Amino acid sequence: MSTRSAVRGCALLLLCASASDAIVMRHDRSDTAYRDHGKTFSAVGNFGKTGSGTLIAPRAVLTAAHVARAVKASGAGFAVGGRTLAVTAVALHPAWQEGGAHDVAVVLLAEASTATPIPPCATEPSPGQALTLAGWGDAKVGRTDERAAPAADDTLALRAARNVLTRIDGDWLVFTFDAPPEGEELEGISAAGDSGGPALAEGPPVCVAGVSVWGDGHGKGPGSYGSDDGYARVVPDRAWILEQINREQVETSSPLPPGEGRKD
Repeated sequence: MSTRSAVRGCALLLLCASASDAIVMRHDRSDTAYRDHGKTFSAVGNFGKTGSGTLIAPRAVLTAAHVARAVKASGAGFAVGGRTLAVTAVALHPAWQEGGAHDVAVVLLAEASTATPIPPCATEPSPGQALTLAGWGDAKVGRTDERAAPAADDTLALRAARNVLTRIDGDWLVFTFDAPPEGEELEGISAAGDSGGPALAEGPPVCVAGVSVWGDGHGKGPGSYGSDDGYARVVPDRAWILEQINREQVETSSPLPPGEGRKD
């Protein structure tokens, strides 16, 4: 599979499909188990149904560039730690183009969050290493289009699955959704609504190794067993990410007005 053709063909799947679809789970495991695992990662938040992101500093969120662009246009805030914080600046990676590599962005918040940030990884994970994939929304199960029961107390819920890194394919960390009995105990992949969410190396310490961008069902539909999940690599862009955290804009307090023009 060509990385570039796969990205051009399905990079926007995670954003453009129904935003209510999120973590895709094993059909033989409970939704509760995925929710419980998600509670471990309180720094993973959401921009409503636009996408997910990870607090990497008290006022900085790492997400996908295509999600951040939509956030900039809509003026959506970032919900994390029980609060929704206004966005004051958006930085899209300067090398990113629609459907291409470096689909990462740093969103700066008007206020500091009280949630504990998860930093970007300094060291790349290795193929064969199990990582956690986290995101918000309803869930689907792997072998059918059946949805898991919605949360009783909210319309968005944080879930986390585990998956073994299959390969590093150019600019991407690629995970494959294995059908049981293969795969992890909480095997899963991301889907729409999880764009911008993290692939977390659990360390210690926990760090963000990748950002959710695309999915490829190989003709069987998104979220099917055997699907691939592509995450933008964080380590090659770590210096740029850290530079954005230190930008002067992080100290500003004026929220970003909705409808402001895109910054590519």
